[in-house]
Amino acid sequence: MHYPASRQRHPNRRAPLRTRPDYTLPPTHVAAHKVDYVHFAVAVTVLLFLAAALLGYLAAIRPLVDTGLFLFAFIGIGTAPLQRLSACTGYQFLSYGIGLSVATVLLVGFGLAELRIWGAAPYLFLLIVVPSAGSHLLELRSALWPIRHRPFPPRALPPFFSRPRWALVSTSGAVLCLVSALVDRNLDPGPKGLLGSLSPAWYFGLVLIVAPIAAYRYVSSSQLAYSAILLQLVLGSTSVIVFPEPLYSWTARQVGITSYVIAHGSVNSNIDIFQAWPGFFAGVAWLCTITHISSPLAIARWFPALLDLGLLIAFRHLADRVGLTPRRAWLATTLFCAGDVVGQNYFSPQSAAYLLALIVFSAAFRSRTQPTRLSIIDVAVLVMCLAAIAVTHQLTPYMITGALFMLAVFGYIKARVLVLLSLMPAIVWAGLNFRYVKEFISPNAFGNIASNIAPPGHLYPNYHDDLSIHLSVAGQVVGFLPICLLAGLVFLARLDRLSLMLGSCAATGLGLVVVSAYGQEGLLRIVLFGLPWMACLAALEPVRGYKHLLNIVSSASIPVMVLGYLFAVMGLDYYYAVRPDDITVVETFERSAPAGSSLITIGEAYMPTQLTPRYSEFPLYDYPDVFASGDILGHFNANLAVRTFTTYVTSPSSFTYCNVSTIRCYAITGEEPRAQLASVGLATVAEYNAFSAALSRSPDWRAVATYGHSALFRLVTP
Repeated sequence: MHYPASRQRHPNRRAPLRTRPDYTLPPTHVAAHKVDYVHFAVAVTVLLFLAAALLGYLAAIRPLVDTGLFLFAFIGIGTAPLQRLSACTGYQFLSYGIGLSVATVLLVGFGLAELRIWGAAPYLFLLIVVPSAGSHLLELRSALWPIRHRPFPPRALPPFFSRPRWALVSTSGAVLCLVSALVDRNLDPGPKGLLGSLSPAWYFGLVLIVAPIAAYRYVSSSQLAYSAILLQLVLGSTSVIVFPEPLYSWTARQVGITSYVIAHGSVNSNIDIFQAWPGFFAGVAWLCTITHISSPLAIARWFPALLDLGLLIAFRHLADRVGLTPRRAWLATTLFCAGDVVGQNYFSPQSAAYLLALIVFSAAFRSRTQPTRLSIIDVAVLVMCLAAIAVTHQLTPYMITGALFMLAVFGYIKARVLVLLSLMPAIVWAGLNFRYVKEFISPNAFGNIASNIAPPGHLYPNYHDDLSIHLSVAGQVVGFLPICLLAGLVFLARLDRLSLMLGSCAATGLGLVVVSAYGQEGLLRIVLFGLPWMACLAALEPVRGYKHLLNIVSSASIPVMVLGYLFAVMGLDYYYAVRPDDITVVETFERSAPAGSSLITIGEAYMPTQLTPRYSEFPLYDYPDVFASGDILGHFNANLAVRTFTTYVTSPSSFTYCNVSTIRCYAITGEEPRAQLASVGLATVAEYNAFSAALSRSPDWRAVATYGHSALFRLVTP
């Protein structure tokens, strides 16, 4: 057969070599499979958590069991169904995994408590954990198989490893901070608080972490990411390591409600508003039931550090969705972490709802160049998170709706029906519990913006705050003002659709102070929900002509914001830190006192009361004014103060009236209320101790329990 010249073989052309196929892997598997190292790392980490829990169970080490199962629930449940989805990777995979995990825990606990089927808790846990572990095992196997049978091609090291000088600087700083915190464990802060008690090595370590972030223009994005993560971990975990108990006395009530659900296996919405929105408490109680924890105090202690890590991942994904470059996204993440001066990361429903809110924002956001339709996984994340938020916190759904509305107005949400759908579960649940909602709706508050936006401190104009309180307030301003300045400069320089959208989303919280004061926390909520959008706006790529100026301002703002964060969040730990003796004396009262007994805190309400499942059985009062009693010369007289206090308590006209023939009345003194009274100038430490000693000598009162400087007394004389 004659072939055309173009198809004739040249006499010097060699025939192609025929090689035997490689049968070690199926050809389709080799060609199609690509190892996702984020999926692989999560699978390994999650399986290690389960292995630690199993090892702790076999060795009877309960803390190891609790830690392994709680960490698995935080990340392992939600990432399991995403492991086989190659399109979901990176920060989206981590953010969605955390969102699905938290939402699943809250919704499962909510269903068990509301339906009163708490006995099914362990079986449902196994039903969720076993398939989740299997999914992670499959991912581990599929990732290790090609690694085993196919060598990696040689490639250059990324900048993080090839030029590690900045990474070494940050690592050295983190080690210094960690070691310093471990040395100061079980710290009882003095009047200077935590900032005055930490060693100079901790501050030097913090400087080493902040330095690469401030020089972000000269640092690779991977090293900037590493430093930002270390900064968040150090800021969030130092207090957790140093103090033996969770911060803030009001955390005790969250622990008490969770303990109630553990003890009763159900909720009672007639008790208070917290049990009417029980998602958070029931979810944590479900995990505590699995691990046989009766009091989640240890969980409340470590909760802020875990939440801060989740917030960092969720916001980093949101920054990706906004369209920031990796370097700019990590700059925005640092601004977000350092600008969070509100201090809402403690063990509470609003903190869990805020984490889910950031994940909702990132799942709903669509840039102009992204596909218009939501994927199935986006819809699943939105449905799960919005449902969990609706039964967890009263306000968060409406703050989310305001931001989603602005996204829809500017065209960054394609499915605009999502704005209405975000309200449906919240409105239904609020309608079922409207008797609590109407307490926050007042005709006098509507339109009274000046009163609604006032911070809580304006309610106490007669207090003589010490220097630490003034520095803390200044720290809140210094920590948040630079991000406002940066965002304003970028907004004026760009004036495009993206900057207008981000600015409008940040301002949606102002609608809250038009209708309600929300317990004088309206301003704090505006700052909290405006912060992610302000951080993204402040980190947008500056336009030509303003680039140099904005880069200088950004670099200078980071250390200033970190300094403000320290004073704002850690500056009041002198009376925010809960002391173990206060915990013990409160537990003694709540476990032994008859139901209906009155408890009067000597001082302001800075005592970790309502700590046990009996938290709702006792009326609580506080009495900070007894130290106004003095003798004829005006000097403080502890014995006279005790007599005045006793007369006031037993007077029928007193709001704390106690008739000892029908009801028992208790008084409690503690280290935390003592520190708070000293900080606001109502009493010195010596005066408080003198009053406590006089109370123990008084024939009208009998000491029930004494632990250190904390004591419980019972009224014995009418």
